[in-house]
Amino acid sequence: MFLTNMLERGSQEVVLNDISASTGVLLVEYLYSGNIDITQLNAQDLLAASDMLLLGALKKKVEDFLLSHTDSVNCI
Repeated sequence: MFLTNMLERGSQEVVLNDISASTGVLLVEYLYSGNIDITQLNAQDLLAASDMLLLGALKKKVEDFLLSHTDSVNCI
């Protein structure tokens, strides 16, 4: 997006319509630090955002979190 001749390359602002502000903040913190606080409240949004933005390492972290928090009571 920023390294090719796409519209966002010359822009000071990029709008990500499918990502909430709170998820966006978490993503920026993750991209700068490599750390992220995945919770039951943000896991689904982070999974969708990491998939959309092709952040494979983050997607794997979220998938692992979801797998570790899935049981026979909440899997439906």
